[in-house]
Amino acid sequence: MTKVLTIRPFPLIGLTCLITAAVLAVLALADSPWVNADRYSLSLWQQCKLHSDSKVWHCKDARTTDWKVWTIALMFIGLIITIACALLALWSLCKGSYKFNKIIGGLVCVAVLLQLTALILYAVRFVDETVLHTYHEFAWGYGIGWGSTIFLIGAAVFFFLKSHSYHSPKQINH
Repeated sequence: MTKVLTIRPFPLIGLTCLITAAVLAVLALADSPWVNADRYSLSLWQQCKLHSDSKVWHCKDARTTDWKVWTIALMFIGLIITIACALLALWSLCKGSYKFNKIIGGLVCVAVLLQLTALILYAVRFVDETVLHTYHEFAWGYGIGWGSTIFLIGAAVFFFLKSHSYHSPKQINH
C-alpha cells in the first residue's frame, strides 16, 4: 500500500478570485460610466452631457453629493482590503502555510460587505434622486463593480474551505 499526498487547491483558487476581483474593482473605480442615458453619462468621477448643437461632451465633477463620495470611499477601501488579502494569500501559499486562510476569508467578507453597501447605495440614491428624467441604464462600470463583488464572495468561500494537505492510503497496482 502506498500513501498518496493529496493537495486541495482551494487557497490557489481563492487567490485567483482575489486577483480577478481586484482588477475588476480597479476597472469599476476607473473613469468608466456607471450610468448611461441619451446624451448623458455618469461615472464615479464626472458627469457628462452631450450638447446637441455643438456635438461636444461637457463634463463636470460628479462628486457633488455625499453618497457619491461614500460610494467611492467604500469601493476604494474594499479594493485596499482585497489587495492586502491577495498579498497575504500569496505569501501564505509561498510559505505553504494555511493558518491565515480563515483571517483572509474574514477580511474578504468585510470587503464584500463594503462593496455591496457601495453598489446598493449608489443604485438606491441615484434612482431616489431622479437625476435623469429620461430613460437610463446602469452601464458596464457598475456591472464590473458587481463582478468584483461576486469574485470576492467566491474567494471568501474558498478561503473558508479546508485546505490542508492530507495523506490517503490508496491501492496502486503495478
